[in-house]
Amino acid sequence: GNELIPDKDREQNAIITLVLCPNGIVQAITPAGLPGWDSVYGLDLLQNKTWRPDAIKTIDLHHEGMVMTGPTRLRAGPMGLVTRLAVFIEGAGPNETFGAPGAPYDCPQCYEPPDPPDHPTGAKYWGMSQLNMDWDKLSKLAHIYDLCSDQGLAFDMTYIDPVTGENRTIASCGGSVGEDPLFVEILVMHNRWVMAVSDKRGWTPNWLAAAITLVV
Repeated sequence: GNELIPDKDREQNAIITLVLCPNGIVQAITPAGLPGWDSVYGLDLLQNKTWRPDAIKTIDLHHEGMVMTGPTRLRAGPMGLVTRLAVFIEGAGPNETFGAPGAPYDCPQCYEPPDPPDHPTGAKYWGMSQLNMDWDKLSKLAHIYDLCSDQGLAFDMTYIDPVTGENRTIASCGGSVGEDPLFVEILVMHNRWVMAVSDKRGWTPNWLAAAITLVV
């Protein structure tokens, strides 16, 4: 069918869309017809100034699997987490376009020459698959706000935007974290968040960092 998530399950799932990007250009979106998403068709991730840094990062790290970015404002509107996988085809030559009208935009790393013995043939970038998730819904489903409502903590979770360099808050609760919070670094699929957290009762147990990492 055309639905990635059935309507009855949509409120319990943060996945918005699955996108296929041959040559780095958005060509297929599932489910189709969601409000705001038609404007995403034709977006060239390698040519767009906002998305190019993350697209290049995904290509550079393709041997290590999926790469996450965000949360950031998606072109379709919502704040989203984006997870991408760069697909390389073994044995393809440097001029292979897989039926596309041209080569990927300004991407010398889109071809890997042969490197015996591990890679006796070259590999060429085909494009990307991309999973978009609703950040607000995901953060609620992950129960991170329980740290405040159930555990009596306060936290401020931040993310450095790779394009603007701005360090901005992406989730917070419990009021001010005070002047001497505990900082917890969270690394997920090459994406980095920092959570400043404090106990509103005025003390910070030494096990807190490990507990927060498990929750997040």
